[in-house]
Amino acid sequence: MDAIITPNTSSNSSLSACCSSSSSSSTDLYNAALDQSSKTHRCSSSDQLQGGRIDAGPYRLLLDRHLGRGAYGEVYHARCLTTGSQFAIKAMRAAVLTAGVRRQVEREVRMQARCAGHSGVLHMPPSYVARTATVPSGWYIILEYCDGGDLFSCITRGEFAGKTAAKGTSEALCLEAAARHVFLAVLDIVLWCHSQGVAHRDLKPENILLRRRTHWEIRLADFGLATDCQMSGEFGCGSVFYMSPECHPCAEARPYCPKACDVWSLGILLINLLRQLNPWRRAHPTDSGYKYYLSRPR
Repeated sequence: MDAIITPNTSSNSSLSACCSSSSSSSTDLYNAALDQSSKTHRCSSSDQLQGGRIDAGPYRLLLDRHLGRGAYGEVYHARCLTTGSQFAIKAMRAAVLTAGVRRQVEREVRMQARCAGHSGVLHMPPSYVARTATVPSGWYIILEYCDGGDLFSCITRGEFAGKTAAKGTSEALCLEAAARHVFLAVLDIVLWCHSQGVAHRDLKPENILLRRRTHWEIRLADFGLATDCQMSGEFGCGSVFYMSPECHPCAEARPYCPKACDVWSLGILLINLLRQLNPWRRAHPTDSGYKYYLSRPR
């Protein structure tokens, strides 16, 4: 299968929720989000893949650095020993590859490949079945490497909504222009995915990657929850801070439109960029921030 290497051998951080809470509690929530993010991306000391090598077609890849952790595996930086090119490798060990996980990974690759016509979708180079490998048996997905990290890290550093920038100053205007550039780029990518019949269903800053060039190049990643269903009955898909009301598991069990849910998530993302916060913890009437919004939507 394209983009999945199966060697032949004999793992929610979020921005702070700031609604009707005090400024001090908002800061505490913000710092907690940063702490949780660092824990989420910490590498296990017992890791066995770093330093391993994958041979796949023209690629002789050395897994030289751990980058992060997903639900079913780890992500590594890899360097091609023949060309020097850099890649990201999503590694899933055989132990976690149940039939259900395999189907989900296959769907992820299929949905991402369908949207590959847009340069803003994270690129998956053509892959081959590995001939030899010095890593444990499993599935390995070759992905484009983004050297600018993710949008979450940029937002928490204040690169789009500096808290010290006074409104109307040149600094504030530059920050707003940067935020506009990023948001419009993400909007264009999502519009393309929707035109291909795909809803992402997990739009959040952590899944938006950046490449350092003369200007930021944006890449949309992680199609693990993507779907081509026009209406869905799967609840709880996505990250709770960015999930639309009809997606919550506690919502009434009626089908919803996944593309409309992407639009909701884009709105929360825009607030992240401009205000460096989330408007509520979850879009449900039991949440005080969301309840306040329902009473005064403007």
